[in-house]
Amino acid sequence: QQTRTYRQLRDNGQRLAAWLKSRGMEKGDTFAVVMQNHGEFVDLMVASSILGTVFVPIDPRSRGEKLRYMLDFAGCKGVFVADYALAEVEAALGGDDGRWLVSLGDNASRHPSIEAIIADDLPLPPLEVASDDADAPMQMLFTSGTTGDPKGIVASHRRFAESATIGPILGLTVEDRPYTGLSLTHANAQVVTLGMILSMGMRGVISRKFTRSRL
Repeated sequence: QQTRTYRQLRDNGQRLAAWLKSRGMEKGDTFAVVMQNHGEFVDLMVASSILGTVFVPIDPRSRGEKLRYMLDFAGCKGVFVADYALAEVEAALGGDDGRWLVSLGDNASRHPSIEAIIADDLPLPPLEVASDDADAPMQMLFTSGTTGDPKGIVASHRRFAESATIGPILGLTVEDRPYTGLSLTHANAQVVTLGMILSMGMRGVISRKFTRSRL
């Protein structure tokens, strides 16, 4: 079980943004996030928004040519990947092709660790927000690809922010506790549930992954 306060999201986002910048990532560059609903997923959303980069959420069950296609199509310069999906990402990339990998979890020590970046006790870097255009791309979401290759859908910061304001329309208040077990790699959980939580300052509950037995 993980928790995130708003301060932790800000601090973790700053540290990850500084790391991305140190790797030469600039406004408009893309990177992939291949993991279930970990707290670090949201940290990376914040980091990307600070830096003005574009994150590409990919279902960690993706593999083979489909995974390679998404990474190539989006032009990802690197991948943040949970240890349980690392072997598939490495296989899809086919060795050292110049892209960096950052791991999440205990079983991937040969790559830099997201946890280590976040746990760095050095003073926080200055908060320099490069993202200043609401209509600039925030992320590229992929469809399921049931009729061919997955389709990349570019979504802006404005789309996320406006969709996140539907809470009051649904009758929600700050006392409510939204829950989702859907994947943050798709818009329902990410833009609606997480967005409403962040927009309204609510507490929320997001399962790592959906299981009927735990619902």
